[in-house]
Amino acid sequence: MNMKLAIPCSFAVLLLIGVTRSTPQNDAEIQAYHEAINSIASSIPIDVNGWEGQEVPIPQSATNLLRPNAMI
Repeated sequence: MNMKLAIPCSFAVLLLIGVTRSTPQNDAEIQAYHEAINSIASSIPIDVNGWEGQEVPIPQSATNLLRPNAMI
């Protein structure tokens, strides 16, 4: 009898976890986090201690796969 309920109950619990984790709880907090990350990333210099950096194109497939908060 217990085995018949195990799969539906497990599915219901996983569905509940998925729904609660997929919806943001605090939009203002999330926005502040992204702004802080953007600010920190933009403050990093491209030239450091005699090393000269250069901008390079980032493949679209990499950004689609990784979905980074910032790219340096």
